[in-house]
Amino acid sequence: MPNPLPSACALFSCWGRTPRQFFVSRVIRLYPAYWFAVLFTTAALIAVPGVWERLRLREVLLDLTMLQSGSGVPDVDGVY
Repeated sequence: MPNPLPSACALFSCWGRTPRQFFVSRVIRLYPAYWFAVLFTTAALIAVPGVWERLRLREVLLDLTMLQSGSGVPDVDGVY
């Protein structure tokens, strides 16, 4: 059974906030860690050539926006 706690925390964090305030708070919390993970994985792919398929710069930049799935671009790492 999935853990309901993360979903509940996200719902409780929107109480007393406008949709814009909620969106900004989520972006401020999520994007820096996501950017670090994408850039770290990209650096690892560059550092160990031939082991994994390297992505083009356009694909990495699009992945940094979290909009890659809707654009048909593969994830830098499927875990996140």
